[in-house]
Amino acid sequence: MNGNYQYPSKNPILQLKQKMKLRGFSQKIIRSYSYYITKILKFTNKNPKTVNTENIRNYLEKLANEKKSASTLNIIYSTLKLYF
Repeated sequence: MNGNYQYPSKNPILQLKQKMKLRGFSQKIIRSYSYYITKILKFTNKNPKTVNTENIRNYLEKLANEKKSASTLNIIYSTLKLYF
C-alpha cells in the first residue's frame, strides 16, 4: 500500500469526501462541500469535533452580512448539516 495514503478517519475533509462519494454525490458537489467545510474550520479555528451551534450560526450570519445569495447560503447550510 502507498505510504502517502491517509485514512479518511484521520482527516475530516477526506472523510467527508469519502462519505459523499459513497452516497453518489457529483464531483462538483464534493468540491463545493469540501470548500465550505474548509472555510468554516478556518473561520472557527477549531477542531471539527469542537465546532458548536453558536460557531455555525456566527459563520452563517457573517456570510449573510456579506450579502451572499440565498442559494449560496442554502448550499452552505446543506454542507454544514451533512458534516456536523
